[in-house]
Amino acid sequence: MQLRKTFLSLQQMCLSKVAIAVFKDPEVKSFIEIYGVHSCIWPSEETEIFLGTTPDTLFRQANTFAVSKLNQRNDVSEFQVSEGKVPLIGHVLPNKQWEILLGKKVSTFRLPELIQKEIMALVRLIVLEVDKWLEDHARIPMSITSTQISFHWTQDAKIDRVKTAKELIANNVISVKDRFLLGCQYCFEDDVALLWGMLSGLQQVVFQEVRFGIARFWANWLRGVSPLDWEGIARTSECNPFGLRSFFPHLNEVERFNWLLVAVRRRGIEYNELQFCLQKLNENQQTELIKECPLQILEMFLEWPVQGELVDVVDLLWPYLSVHEFHDILNLILSQKIIPGSKDFNYIPIIRELWEKSPSRYKDFIRVAKLYNNLKLVIEYDRFRCFPHSLLIRSNDGSSLMFRSADTMFLICKKKDFFRNFRFPFHYLLNKCRRISVIYFSEN
Repeated sequence: MQLRKTFLSLQQMCLSKVAIAVFKDPEVKSFIEIYGVHSCIWPSEETEIFLGTTPDTLFRQANTFAVSKLNQRNDVSEFQVSEGKVPLIGHVLPNKQWEILLGKKVSTFRLPELIQKEIMALVRLIVLEVDKWLEDHARIPMSITSTQISFHWTQDAKIDRVKTAKELIANNVISVKDRFLLGCQYCFEDDVALLWGMLSGLQQVVFQEVRFGIARFWANWLRGVSPLDWEGIARTSECNPFGLRSFFPHLNEVERFNWLLVAVRRRGIEYNELQFCLQKLNENQQTELIKECPLQILEMFLEWPVQGELVDVVDLLWPYLSVHEFHDILNLILSQKIIPGSKDFNYIPIIRELWEKSPSRYKDFIRVAKLYNNLKLVIEYDRFRCFPHSLLIRSNDGSSLMFRSADTMFLICKKKDFFRNFRFPFHYLLNKCRRISVIYFSEN
């Protein structure tokens, strides 16, 4: 059994090109730098409905709070916490100003209104893509500044990590130490060997310490202490597989399957990386992986640009998808796509089709689940009319809205004491992601 290879449409390529151009606009980049990611990823209409009857004093201050897991253990001592503030424009959320700014920039391309909205939604995904790149690379002990980064882009509006890293390594303004560390992470063998010769003797010794992770394997190899340990590099790369396309082919058949199984379960790779790895497995291993991780694979098809393939993939996975996993994928679409007002794709026809195609016992299980009330609103609403997301937001009895992008869970809540009443502790969320990023409001 094999997953079908996906291809970008010409329209998706064109949308990506325009969205990247809008993102690169100096005013747009300045807004992101001043107001932060949260001001660019939450749609203003849904946010204002969620805040509801909250008094204006609530808008005097917005704060951000992030918790990052430094490794795969859920030991609280291995969490990194950061806090910040978001400047507000009077009593107006920056999200509204962001949408006005994007609308002005996109309108200069003189495209149909529907296409303009798709581009604005794609710019939001690009903001999330850059946030993920910065967060992933912040875990490397380097001192590269944002002004030194010039992103290269793929046709589907993703950062071309290899080309971006190559340009950083070629930048002589950046220290040799930092370039060496980056080369080790990406497994650029020639660059690593060249930069090793430019390090001082003391630096070469220091890089053999355990705390330098992947760099230690390269340092030991370059000093002739041991052969290059590709399996060790792969194991150390489970959180951030920067060098995936280099180290994965060097693993034996069993190591490849075991590494990929862990990576998929931890939601540590994206669909294009999964496709690359599946090509290196035999047919039995591919089938076994699909049997073991149907939910995690389906989640990959909720991200742009492959959402349109989701229903076909579900058809392939029905034999392996438990009723609990079916519940989870419906809940994810409802709570993290439809309710927060995601504009990158129309998920309502998808959830209706999944419901119609689901076996009777799956329907029976869902009908007694808590999510069924919201699901019923969606599947029974007149499909020839625009679905009002406000119905779901107002029916949502939680004190937060959330969605996951890659390995980060983004949340918006009304007050910081939300965490004291939050039904799931951070440990629960951090089993599903590596980072939680929150914006909350306070009166002071």
